[in-house]
Formats: sequence, C-alpha cells, structure tokens
Amino acid sequence: IAIALHYWNVGLAIGFLVTPLSYYLLDSLGIDSSQYNMFSALSYLPWCLKIFYGLLSDSIPIQSQHRKPYVVIGWIVFILSNLWLGCY
Repeated sequence: IAIALHYWNVGLAIGFLVTPLSYYLLDSLGIDSSQYNMFSALSYLPWCLKIFYGLLSDSIPIQSQHRKPYVVIGWIVFILSNLWLGCY
C-alpha cells in the first residue's frame, strides 16, 4: 500500500504544481513558450529515468534497505526544491 500511496502523492504533487508554476514562469518572469517547453521537458526527465533509479536502488542498498531511503531522499529533494522556488 505504501507504493500505491507514493504514486498517488506524486500524481497530486505534479498535478497541483503545474498550474501555479506555469503561471509564475509565463506571466511573472515573462519567458517565452520555447523556454517553458524546455523547462517542462527537463522537469519530467527524472520521472522518465526512474528505471535507472530502480536499478541503482536494487544494486546499492542504503543501510541494508533498497527502496525506502531512495524514496525519502527523493521527497526531501522535491520539498526543498519547491521551498526554494517559493522563496523567489
């Protein structure tokens, strides 16, 4: 059930952050659509490369755990990135 909740939370986080972030980038910063598309593609790149993160977590455990530390590290990076973005 933890994996299902994780994917649910990722979907909500990505879904709810797209609209304010696009508004901020397009209206507040005034970037053009090509720059926004580049940002969007780069922001989804880690999600597309998740197969490699799975291979990494399976082959290199952290404190004898395979998935949980990597999920926690990912959420911490996500939260810190959004806090940093919120400061600007």
